[in-house]
Amino acid sequence: MKFKFTIISALAAGIVSLFSALQANGSPPDLLQVGYLPVVSKYAPGTIYGFMFENELPAPGLTVTLEFCQNYEYNLRWSALFCSDIQEFAATTDDAGMYRFLDMPTLEVVTVTFGSEIYTRTQTYQAVWNNVDNNPQRLRWWRTQLLDEYIVGTTVLIGQSEVSDVELLAPADNAVLSGPSAMFQWTPRVAAPSDTYAVCESPTSMWPYWALCYEAGPQDWLVRYLGSGQDFTWNVLARDPTGGSGESFSTYTFYLSP
Repeated sequence: MKFKFTIISALAAGIVSLFSALQANGSPPDLLQVGYLPVVSKYAPGTIYGFMFENELPAPGLTVTLEFCQNYEYNLRWSALFCSDIQEFAATTDDAGMYRFLDMPTLEVVTVTFGSEIYTRTQTYQAVWNNVDNNPQRLRWWRTQLLDEYIVGTTVLIGQSEVSDVELLAPADNAVLSGPSAMFQWTPRVAAPSDTYAVCESPTSMWPYWALCYEAGPQDWLVRYLGSGQDFTWNVLARDPTGGSGESFSTYTFYLSP
């Protein structure tokens, strides 16, 4: 308390001295320009920040990881570049559902050489949340947009994410249907009316490594020709307008009979 009193007393003395100096210089009291002390903002320079919501309400206490992709390597099997060096930073959402990552470095362009080929890619940031509590009312995970432009010292909003789940309706888990087509149905998220959806499916023996996702737009159904005589596994991705996406908590398996 003594420390706080000393600071307040010093501030008061400084204001009185400033007022006296202005009066001595002929400045009338009603024209006194008051200078406020700087306040440390939650949007401080050099901040990558975002918000997590559940049913449109702030979701405090969630762990969010910022993935910093620093370098890439060429994968011969897939004939594509993949991130090979990811540094992770963790933050916890506050009472407002907000998370922050401070003093992140500028994203740079990196060069990858494979044989005689030279590729360039930009480093990226992406915020990731995982449902580590296995709460069935929430998505399995959520990933924000990929941020591929950032300069140190700037402040950027990376995402405003809704974690409420997408409920799968049909085909029900362990259902047996007549092939060769199936109609997929789910309940859209009321708390995220701007979402679009994609159905991901594959034969169960190849799930999830060979799963293909098909865009359904904002609707709540999609018909797919799959063939018959085998098991299939499916779930749904929810996507927001900024490029963020999350996976339904449930994954169902069904059988298409010949």
